[in-house]
Amino acid sequence: MPRYLLPRALSGMVALADQGALPLPLRFPVALNSERSTFVDQDGNPCFACGDAPQYLIQQLSKPDMETYLFDRAARGINVLWMIAADKVYQSNPPNNLAGDAPFSGADFTNFNEPYWAHVDHVMRRCLAYGITVLLMPLFVGLKGTEGYLTSVRDTSDTVIEGYGTFLAERYKGFPNLIWLIGGDADPNNAVVYGKLDKLAMAIKAADPLHLMTMEANYVLETGGPTPNGGYSSVDAHTIAYGSIRPWLDINWVYEPLATVVSGAQRCYSQGLPCLLGEDWYELEHSTTGVRSRAEGYGAVLGGCTLGRLFGNGAIWPFNSPNAGNGINAGPPTWQSQLNSAGSVGQQLLGKLFRSRSFQLLVPDTSNVVMTAGADSGSVCARTSDGRTIIVYLPSRERFWERLISGGRSVTIDMGKITDATNLATCNWYNPGTGTVTAGGDFANSGMRSFKSPDTGDWVLVIDSAEARFRAPGT
Repeated sequence: MPRYLLPRALSGMVALADQGALPLPLRFPVALNSERSTFVDQDGNPCFACGDAPQYLIQQLSKPDMETYLFDRAARGINVLWMIAADKVYQSNPPNNLAGDAPFSGADFTNFNEPYWAHVDHVMRRCLAYGITVLLMPLFVGLKGTEGYLTSVRDTSDTVIEGYGTFLAERYKGFPNLIWLIGGDADPNNAVVYGKLDKLAMAIKAADPLHLMTMEANYVLETGGPTPNGGYSSVDAHTIAYGSIRPWLDINWVYEPLATVVSGAQRCYSQGLPCLLGEDWYELEHSTTGVRSRAEGYGAVLGGCTLGRLFGNGAIWPFNSPNAGNGINAGPPTWQSQLNSAGSVGQQLLGKLFRSRSFQLLVPDTSNVVMTAGADSGSVCARTSDGRTIIVYLPSRERFWERLISGGRSVTIDMGKITDATNLATCNWYNPGTGTVTAGGDFANSGMRSFKSPDTGDWVLVIDSAEARFRAPGT
């Protein structure tokens, strides 16, 4: 397992952070542990991926605006960002960046335009300074010839696409804060396109064998209509396109909306590779509120995406590009106003909660043997493999009449699933919208016990071994 250290140049950044000028550089994912089950940071310690999806930061933001964005996200503990290296549809002036530079000065994937890539270099360096890993997507494929590089990928030669992969790998393999992300709404039923993506990925891996790699597939088919099970994971896509998992795939990228996020995460957890919730419904899109975004996040992580979760916001991913498609174009709201959105705050607090417990040991309660009642209400549960922690997410009651009549949601927990030599379990309620903690009491670690959330909002129930004396959830 490679071990990466921050360069000495970052020592000055740390000094500025101590003075309050910058957030301290974060611990960021650089590799998988020896069991290939969890991310580790630059010192080899377990590292939870709390991410955002500023997909068009490279193309859309000036350097001052980029600093505004990165400062805010680092201060919130967000340590993974999804960015697209090159596209020719969704930015304001495709295929150019804000300075008017295009990624290629000739045919697609050839004649690499140095000013454009020098700016990508700068983005990578600034993310490293803040302690943020970049999920770098070489190109966005898209589902139709009118979006992304679908047609170009289909029609280009193997030699050209391999040359692009080699160029990228040689240029960025020295950055520790990098995970390669292949695809971009790529339908695995398109055998020609997936053949080219395989060539691209293999070329990158040949020149850069150390960095991790994953793949984003799709939730809508090229022919129209939804995919089965909410969305194709990386493993689903490989199974369809290649018949088996290709050797370059390290991480299972899970793509699920709210309605299927729990079942989808549990299904993907069983597919063998460690799971990251890469995309769900974004805040401001598909009627997704901050509350619903939280339900997606906790449903995914407790359902089996124990590597972490990427959050998305409809104004932030395109940075209000007029060509944003289903995103928020010129505003309102502006992307700046969304830095402190309910979804952004919820993602920050989600990261704090899971980092305060042994997230890397979480096992989803797929058979409801820990949470024996309550799953039918959308509640989701996971238990650490050492038996010292159970975490349950209870969604809010959105219907007015339910809030009036029913109050909070209830779940039943088999307390015997907590391992504790003193036979006690400590219970706390964590508010995922505010981060406040309400003590729930100490109980025997035996028998069945019913818990009802404090009110009709969404809540997280954290049950710990009393003798472990863990700090308060989220601290």
